[in-house]
Amino acid sequence: MTLKIQVFFHGDQVSVDAVALLIFATCKSVLPCGFEYALDCDRLRPGEYGGGYAAITAAGVSFGNSARQLERALERDQKGRFDCFVLTTLHAGYGLSFWNNETCFGRLRDAAVFTEAEAATFDNPIAADASFTSKRRGHS
Repeated sequence: MTLKIQVFFHGDQVSVDAVALLIFATCKSVLPCGFEYALDCDRLRPGEYGGGYAAITAAGVSFGNSARQLERALERDQKGRFDCFVLTTLHAGYGLSFWNNETCFGRLRDAAVFTEAEAATFDNPIAADASFTSKRRGHS
């Protein structure tokens, strides 16, 4: 059974962060849940309109906003990438490791980013192969 409850907060001084943290702290039985919010103003200024969301789960609260989503969409368009993929493996000692074309698996910040077409044609390395420690398969 899905329970839907609508609650409205409005005014000049409503803190989106405070509302999300209040729900997180006091309403554990309804998690996961979330809400959207809208921003407006009385004068037309860039960045003064928009909105966003708060996603509240047992792990915590995460926020997103329309201004950042717009910025990311424009960045993806400039790079010609709409969906981006990375190749990962789970290492027993290090946790998640991410593929990069120079040093094989390593940190997320160095990960190779693939378009959907590149990911579909990429020759995946065999990460569990004992000979695959410091060299990319097929290269010496």
